[in-house]
Amino acid sequence: MKALILPADTGGLSRPLELGNKPVLLHQIEGLAKPSPPSTPVAASFRAALLADPAPLLVLRGDVVCDYPFEQLRRFHTSHGGEGSVVIAAGAEGPARYGLVVTGDGSTKVERFVERLQERAAGRVNAAIYMFNASVLDKIEASSLHALSHAGFWVSVTRPEDLVGATRLYLAHLSERAPDALVPGYGGNVLIDPTARIGQGCRVGPDVVIGAGAVVGDGVRLRECVVMAEAEVGDCAWIKESVVGWRANVGKWDLLETICRLPHLFVPPLPKARLENVSLDSATTIPSEAHVTGPSTPPSHNATSPIDISLFNTISEGSATILFPKNNEVFYNPVQQFNRDMSIAAIRIWSKIYLEEKREKVEKKKKNRTAGRSKTNTETTETGEEGEKEGEPMDVDGTTKFEGAHATPSPFHINTTDFTILEALSASGLRSIRYAKEIPNVRYILANDLEQDAVNSIRRNVAYNGLTEDLVRPNKGDAMAVMYAHREEGKRFDVIDLDPYGTASPFIDGAVQALADGGLLCVTCTDLAILTGSTNPETWQLLQIRWDAPEGHVRPRDELTFIAILSQALRLVLQTIQTSAARYRRYIVPLASCSIDFYVRIFLRVFTSAVEVKNVSSKMSMAYGCVGCSAFTTQPLGKVQTTEKGHLKYNSASGPTLEQHCQSCGSIHHVGGPIWGAAIHDQTFVKQMLDHLKANKEAYHTSARMQGMLTVIGEELDIPFYWTLGKLTGTLRCNSIPMVSLCSAILNQGYKVSISHCSPESIKTNAPTSVVWDVLRGWVGARVIRFSMFMLVLSSAPIDPTRHVILSSGTGQTASCDHAQYWRGLTGEVFEANFTKHPDAIPESRNVKLLRFQVNPERNWGPKARAGKGKGKGSGGGTGAKKRKMDKEETAVDAGGEEPPAKKKLSGGKG
Repeated sequence: MKALILPADTGGLSRPLELGNKPVLLHQIEGLAKPSPPSTPVAASFRAALLADPAPLLVLRGDVVCDYPFEQLRRFHTSHGGEGSVVIAAGAEGPARYGLVVTGDGSTKVERFVERLQERAAGRVNAAIYMFNASVLDKIEASSLHALSHAGFWVSVTRPEDLVGATRLYLAHLSERAPDALVPGYGGNVLIDPTARIGQGCRVGPDVVIGAGAVVGDGVRLRECVVMAEAEVGDCAWIKESVVGWRANVGKWDLLETICRLPHLFVPPLPKARLENVSLDSATTIPSEAHVTGPSTPPSHNATSPIDISLFNTISEGSATILFPKNNEVFYNPVQQFNRDMSIAAIRIWSKIYLEEKREKVEKKKKNRTAGRSKTNTETTETGEEGEKEGEPMDVDGTTKFEGAHATPSPFHINTTDFTILEALSASGLRSIRYAKEIPNVRYILANDLEQDAVNSIRRNVAYNGLTEDLVRPNKGDAMAVMYAHREEGKRFDVIDLDPYGTASPFIDGAVQALADGGLLCVTCTDLAILTGSTNPETWQLLQIRWDAPEGHVRPRDELTFIAILSQALRLVLQTIQTSAARYRRYIVPLASCSIDFYVRIFLRVFTSAVEVKNVSSKMSMAYGCVGCSAFTTQPLGKVQTTEKGHLKYNSASGPTLEQHCQSCGSIHHVGGPIWGAAIHDQTFVKQMLDHLKANKEAYHTSARMQGMLTVIGEELDIPFYWTLGKLTGTLRCNSIPMVSLCSAILNQGYKVSISHCSPESIKTNAPTSVVWDVLRGWVGARVIRFSMFMLVLSSAPIDPTRHVILSSGTGQTASCDHAQYWRGLTGEVFEANFTKHPDAIPESRNVKLLRFQVNPERNWGPKARAGKGKGKGSGGGTGAKKRKMDKEETAVDAGGEEPPAKKKLSGGKG
């Protein structure tokens, strides 16, 4: 076989551009040298010599780099018997400068060539690799030219601007075929010549090539770029999607990035092409291969600021400082600093898990690929070199399918070093800026908002905090439209944060589609009065509750106390998210679900699995609540059974699980739901957050409250609902029972008990309802009834039927007993409970005096008003006489930092 490399008439296709620290021509010569080197002229002036040898002639263009299927092409050319063969890049897309090869349907015969097609088409790009018989120089007869489909790696490097994209594809190819050639320990695929010097504190990757003798200073950020041989990059420079030429010198603090709408910048090897005085802002237009000079400073080092600080209030939170407009054109609520602190901790823990999972996946695929190659090589050795290799896949038309075809993204292309974040409703940009400065390994954050004022604020605050718009990207758009535009795999975000003014339900459908597999979804619903409204999808079939502004807590209407136990906001939001996700064969895994002040905050992961979606019905439940005593029961909507052969079978659940009337008090039940009936916390994840918090307390202003809430969540039983002391004792109209006494009595009977992080009065237990009322009857029987109660019982006043039935059930009396029998029920000694203090009755979080339940952080706190000019500062604490009354109220705080339960007036829960 003979080979001919075409440099074109002026040699433009053979310019000494380097791909992966090798000239393009060297790539081709090395490819030709395998398995045996042919004679390879690099010009077309050897016609006579070429015609003298009857062997096939291999022809390739001088700008093509690929995994060179020369041997396969030779076999293909011999098999079809035609005059010529051409390789088509099946995995490439053809822009206008590429010609296309048109073949017949189901045939390899070439019908025609189409040059410079003005539309993109996949699978027919002319790869510029040919093989001809010697007679081809006389004439190629019709139907004698055949096309070989090559699905492997292929790029064309014609111009310097092609190098960035070609480098990315080449490094991805290396990570699959020769991973040892890449340098480990950097952020993605990175190739560094051994003679290059890298300074301290540099962030390199992904998709970076550094040539021989290059010098990179301290604190440099390189990504998606090429630094050629002997180039120098000064300290703290930022280079992205650019090419730095041979012996070029990039000055300190220079900024080269396509985010400024620059072309792929190529610095030619002119005498010391210095860039330290180049203006690279968004208004600059710099042509390719230009030597440019001018004044320059990066955003974080502006000599003069165009911002009139007198128009803004400076607000610092965490490591961020934002300029808050005095006319309140952008929304900001300082009370939610706890929300943002919790989110940063959760994302940091999730990112470690997420990136490690991706690394393990890549390593597993590499091992499997290596094992497969070893097996193939062994089989090839045994069968010999004659004929086709055993196990080599073939197309139906006889052409070989080459390894490296990527119909779907290769696992070796998985980004294992960083991740992306979408803040769909960014407002001032504070959250995104804190994420960028306090969370490591963030590739970029899209800070989106619908209002132009908010986008301007984001851009202003990003610059003020010394960040680039490459890292925090302000975007004006509808949140749902942005998420729907990122539904395709490869475009999805790794983290999506939803923090709307009210309910998050309008955004959930887009969020579960735009989130990467295994990604983190952070959801806030900021006003429980809206969240639990009767018209919202989260609480369909559930009654409305109201905002009790003076106490800062949600409590149900007095006559509907029981329904608050059913309308648990956390489980309702989880159910809504899972319902949306199931439409797209996705399922959720809750990590931490928090009821905080006037909102709920949920952290969960979303995965794709049609099999797991079948199991969703078993995690959903209907809830039954007694209208009399508030006893609760759940009814799963599905069940999972294991067959004799070990297969899982998904069926509808059997029911009903309870009788029409409550067994404790005889009242009827109301139905609520569906709700999320499975676990709402991942205790392993919660413990990791706690460990991280203990090691980084100084990083979080609200660390005391974070530790208290996470500790209580870690102690919390996985029980759907909880009781409250006020409701239990209120039902029986008896003296309040101490929390320790009630917990001890339940523990002494062998059951488990805990509180909920939602309320300091809450009781969660796996004890049956009958046991709970037995304990309360024992408490009533052991107390001395007050004289007023004695007079009430002996009077002719009607008796509370619920209280009557519960107290009399322990005596064997019926609900229709007279006053004397009822009194014997109150004073009888048949109600025995062991109230001896149990060692586990006081949880560890209380023993160490953690801040378990936050008092009101400030006056007039709560959900703030929407942003808008002329609205003033806004307040969610009430207006008029109600607000003045609130201003006069004071909140008592005990020594442990908790509000006394008697002052809370909580009688229902949220989860």
